[in-house]
Amino acid sequence: MLVVKKFGGSSVADKERIFNVARRCAEEYQMGNDVIVVLSAMGDTTDELLEKAAEINPYPSKRELDMLLTTGEQVSVALMAMALQFLNVPAISLNAFQVKMHSTARNGNARFKRVDTDRITHELENRKIVIVTGFQGVNHYGDYTTLGRGGSDTTAVALAAAMHADKCEIYTDVDGVYTADPRVVPNARKIEEITYDEMLELATSGAKVLHNRSVEMAKKYGVELVVRSSLNTEEGTLVKEVAKVEKMLITGVAADKNTARISVMGVEDKPGTAFKIFNTLAKHNINVDIILQSVGRDGTKDITFTVSQDDLKEAMEVLEARKEALTIKEMNYNEKVAKVSIVGAGMLSNPGVAATMFESLSNSNININMISTSEIRITVLIDEKDADRALVAIIKRMWSQMYRMEHLRKKKGLGNFSILFLTQCTVMIFAGKGDILTKPIRRGKGICLFFGRKFDFGKEKWGEITGEDIKLDREMISVRDAVAFFCDNAPVCLFAQMAVGFLGKRKIMFFTNHQTFGFVGQDVVISIPADTDNRFGA
Repeated sequence: MLVVKKFGGSSVADKERIFNVARRCAEEYQMGNDVIVVLSAMGDTTDELLEKAAEINPYPSKRELDMLLTTGEQVSVALMAMALQFLNVPAISLNAFQVKMHSTARNGNARFKRVDTDRITHELENRKIVIVTGFQGVNHYGDYTTLGRGGSDTTAVALAAAMHADKCEIYTDVDGVYTADPRVVPNARKIEEITYDEMLELATSGAKVLHNRSVEMAKKYGVELVVRSSLNTEEGTLVKEVAKVEKMLITGVAADKNTARISVMGVEDKPGTAFKIFNTLAKHNINVDIILQSVGRDGTKDITFTVSQDDLKEAMEVLEARKEALTIKEMNYNEKVAKVSIVGAGMLSNPGVAATMFESLSNSNININMISTSEIRITVLIDEKDADRALVAIIKRMWSQMYRMEHLRKKKGLGNFSILFLTQCTVMIFAGKGDILTKPIRRGKGICLFFGRKFDFGKEKWGEITGEDIKLDREMISVRDAVAFFCDNAPVCLFAQMAVGFLGKRKIMFFTNHQTFGFVGQDVVISIPADTDNRFGA
């Protein structure tokens, strides 16, 4: 089996973490697998190199900047090879020139054209772990290029595709893809599986866990990705073509603060004007995202669009140089803005998602400047200072709405939960069991016993409920004197009450609430006398 493992800068930030990664790679190697490792620069090395460049020249050429920045990854791979050799594992480090990672000529944001595999194949046949520099390629002049922030992800996927790897694992400082940035939204949930399309939308919208072009390439070549933490052994998030997300209305929320808004005003209101403006930017490899055009008046119109902050200076210079030819009367920009996006395939079949998102922003007094949509994404442009508040507000409102809609969907029939519940009741009746041992959730002095499938509300199967700051303890309780059922529809509760009551159970309590099933916002706890807690071993 051939495994490609990519480790980010935080995973190799110091000696301890380098050896942690080395041991993980050695374990994979000792299982008999071939291993290719892709590394980013150590810790904050890239930022430090950028600062050094700015000290010498505030506006360095992109070619020389790439020459400087590519040294960071070469340090990482050399040290990793030394660490593995110290562990008596054969290893060799290679940079983009030695592998020949062919790229386009655009410095600072190059794209791969092809990857030569001969050298890597030769080293693998000699049973060595091959450690490759991420983030960089070589253009047709033989000069180094860089792929942009997060480009090491793309290097790993490119190698996995070229080498037909069996696995491609992306290791970072978080243990998977979350519904939102867990550093901003504490109750964000880890996603077990996500589709390429949803991950691409999230990555493009500002989720930093994966480079957007790496997801694009993975989808094109069918490379399944696993995003996981290098600091623990927990299962991560699987990124693939089809994921088990049919029941998820919203997959995730992301914010992108690396955004700037440009407005060109007073341009001619006639066919071809917008083409000339955006064609001019495209010739300089400047990507444009959200676009808003005003209604024409007096033969003129205004066009507003967003670019990354990295491209802002060049975009303004390009437009200024052709201001007269493009009939631009006035230009301005604002770099204190941010994009906030919600992503989810469930939006295709559920109306009202945009309204719910906008309501959450309105309730938080956050103004929307621009709006953009796709089939599975809604993006708004807001003030940068409001970005984190917007994430929290949207998560709280959208997840609450999602649980309500999920319940309404389930009310259309008994479903697997109810069928399993009926089966368990029948088994209990005919077996004549006096005890029922199940998984309870305790809240205060109430005990709620859940029959059927597990309800995954939070980070753990029986843990915190997303959207509300309520934490629930978990225990196993043998119930001798009382039985409490949480039923998802009234007929099941009625059936169980009649059946179990007929057998002479001393205390039987049932609870059902069609308004808040799976949603904590009202009282959803069965009331049990306080003295009963002692008999339950509380």
